[in-house]
Amino acid sequence: MLSCFWKADIMKLPIVLLLFIIGVAIAPFAFAGDLILFETFEDYEVGDDPAGWDTDNSNYMDVVEDPVKNGEKSLKVECPVDEQDVWFEFGREVQVVSLEFWIFPSTSNRTLSVLLLNGSVERGEAGPYMGWAAQTPGRIDKYVGGWVATGTEFADNEWTYIKIVADTTRSPKSYDIYLGEDRDNLPEEPQEKGLAYRNSGLTAFDRVLFLGWSNVAGPAYIDDILIYEGEERPSGVFISVEPVGKLAAKWSTIKVR
Repeated sequence: MLSCFWKADIMKLPIVLLLFIIGVAIAPFAFAGDLILFETFEDYEVGDDPAGWDTDNSNYMDVVEDPVKNGEKSLKVECPVDEQDVWFEFGREVQVVSLEFWIFPSTSNRTLSVLLLNGSVERGEAGPYMGWAAQTPGRIDKYVGGWVATGTEFADNEWTYIKIVADTTRSPKSYDIYLGEDRDNLPEEPQEKGLAYRNSGLTAFDRVLFLGWSNVAGPAYIDDILIYEGEERPSGVFISVEPVGKLAAKWSTIKVR
């Protein structure tokens, strides 16, 4: 508790400076984003569908043992038919969301797309909509009225770490892409910054969706997927957590690297 002396001194400070001091003191708490999911897929048997995830067809999602980036298991996403999706619901709407995961595209020819969207709208109303070689082999493409190549390259049949930051509060609304060799070695600046949403009217996200295109043969694999509110990883991610509120996901033990 402050003494009367210090109370008196604080009250003499200019109001702008006083507000700045208060703001600095509470900023880490006011702007800390919530952890939505960290899933390693280690808690499931081979062939299981992980809790909190859903799919249009059970043949297009499985926990597998190979290939694996960390631990002993990963999630295989195989959607060889258009309109067959695999998705995870956040349990609430989020205006600023970051999505991180390891990905192993098994072929450079139209392998996999990822969308951040809201379940209240059609897929065509999605925000970030990007694909691994959707049109351009070896590159990540974006979809804005049609597929357009970004400058970001990737290698098929290799693990790559990716981070997507999507912010509906920006004007104009846009998202960023980071690609790196590891979770702890992402570049300070994104390789692709300010990419436009497919639909700029989207005001919040409540799910991430993975899907394949056409009759592509060859799955993609995902490991250690991390979803959180805001652009910065929440503090305390090193502890094990349990599902709360509306969040249906089964939380895995969080690994520290």
